Amino acid sequence: MRRASPWVLLVLQLGIVLFNLGHEKEQGILSGQYLPYAAWILGREVRPVLTYPMWGYPALLALFRSPNVVLFLQALAAVPVLWMVMRRACAARPDDAFAIRVLLIGALPWYFLHAVRWASSPAIALGTAGLALLATGGLRHAAFGGLLMGLAGNFRADWSPLPVLLLLLAAVGSLVRPRFPLAPKRAAVFLGAAGLALAPWVLFTGIVAHHPTPVSTNSGMVGVITLGQLPGNPWGARHEDAYARGVLNDRGHPDVDPVSPEGNRILTRIWKERIQEHPDAFVRKCLWNVVVSIAGGFYMGEPPLSAADRVAVRDVRRSIKALIQEGHRVDSSALTVPALLATAWFLIATLAGALFMLLTAIGLVRLRGGILTDRWLLLSATMIVFGLALASVLQAQPRHMNSLYVFAVPFAVAGGRSFVRRRFATAPVLRG
Repeated sequence: MRRASPWVLLVLQLGIVLFNLGHEKEQGILSGQYLPYAAWILGREVRPVLTYPMWGYPALLALFRSPNVVLFLQALAAVPVLWMVMRRACAARPDDAFAIRVLLIGALPWYFLHAVRWASSPAIALGTAGLALLATGGLRHAAFGGLLMGLAGNFRADWSPLPVLLLLLAAVGSLVRPRFPLAPKRAAVFLGAAGLALAPWVLFTGIVAHHPTPVSTNSGMVGVITLGQLPGNPWGARHEDAYARGVLNDRGHPDVDPVSPEGNRILTRIWKERIQEHPDAFVRKCLWNVVVSIAGGFYMGEPPLSAADRVAVRDVRRSIKALIQEGHRVDSSALTVPALLATAWFLIATLAGALFMLLTAIGLVRLRGGILTDRWLLLSATMIVFGLALASVLQAQPRHMNSLYVFAVPFAVAGGRSFVRRRFATAPVLRG
């Protein structure tokens, strides 16, 4: 299995890309944002907002001139990153190496993450590779890993705070524990290199928006609309982009783009005001998002269906969410056989993902000692906590859990082993 793994990973990744080739997810952003931005880079269009989305993915589209070419290239790039993670995870937990290797070879959440035409794929691949290098060697590896993390920040800003947080973690951890696995010097080099790779974007936003920023200018919109993820929220917020435009209209800014620098400043201020108005509701929203993130499973692709079947499956999935939240009835009478199979696939994947995350939680407790002695386990645990915290404060979506899968595998294996041992240790003995 060890020798065949890279080729198996490649075959599985390309197979998942072909399976998911007709996906609808993020196609609106691709056609409405990424491709027009790529056209601006090529000098073909005038674009009023240059601070959203970030320029990394549009640059790839401009370079290769085809979303499908970029899709297959990002899928190919994800394979060696998964192989790097496998080597680090197995080295961290040699007793669990076989189970870890099996779960990483069969890493469907990882494969599907890189089978969509979106910026999340190169961002997560680069960031994960950067963390693997940080966990591997000395200062040179930390510098190269930081450069990769900074490059990731040119695609999406989700992980941009990580280098700063890792430096703080290393500083505090080294004060408390002399042999803390992440040295402050290593974390500082990682942060410096990441900042260097992200500096061109910061300078660019300073020039075009007169307000340099390491992130894109949609964070205010995301903050406002994700208040709508809490059922029955007191703000009357809805989790949809159109809601942010409606908020701007109500505040007397009908001509302001929600993702423009001005729109971002206004919506960020409104988001903070609403949190101050109902802090208890915001806490409930954060807790609700954590539950949804753990129980909601992973993004597991979109089985090829007719347009009518896609709509029917989407309606049933919404009905299931309404059943969970409000007790509404689920009507599946309109589903064809392919649509029923697709719905079953989504339900099984969701349940399996929820079980995986629960085992991960058990494993985090079981391996708490290893987290304080092994650098990869420390970084992996940090990523899991950081990912859930980000989802709680902002947006809970299955795809965000996909990026945590490879970090969670060693803990899920340890959690599963603990559960099995406890189950059989307490099982009654039958006597004949």
